[in-house]
Amino acid sequence: TEQLAAQADPAGAADLSDFASAEITGIKPIDGVDHYEMKLVDKEGKEALRYFNVETGLLTQMTQTSVTPMGEIQMTLYMSDYEKSGELLSPKTVKMDVMGQQIEMVTDTVEYNVDIPDEHFALPEEVKKRYHVPGGG
Repeated sequence: TEQLAAQADPAGAADLSDFASAEITGIKPIDGVDHYEMKLVDKEGKEALRYFNVETGLLTQMTQTSVTPMGEIQMTLYMSDYEKSGELLSPKTVKMDVMGQQIEMVTDTVEYNVDIPDEHFALPEEVKKRYHVPGGG
């Protein structure tokens, strides 16, 4: 769902506009490293936790529950291997635990604000035809 996709985006971790409250609840060791634990409560009263490395300030873990057509699902994201692209840091590795499954995403390259030719977004002709997209025959 869109909600899961938005929550899985570590780049959106700094956006607190969807939350009614946010507070640092303490320091918790994760893998032997101290992290600030931030408790967030959204406008519907659902809680989420985010963990920021005390030394670097980087987000390394997020845990929250999402409402899906299958019911409530808890999801935990683990961000690591941060690399700099221009002036921004991005996690190269993101692991997601959801419904007993672990998914690992590894990014080779991240580039921001680059020009992308329009043809990269063009649908193949057979897709246009099958779904009756204008200009698809």
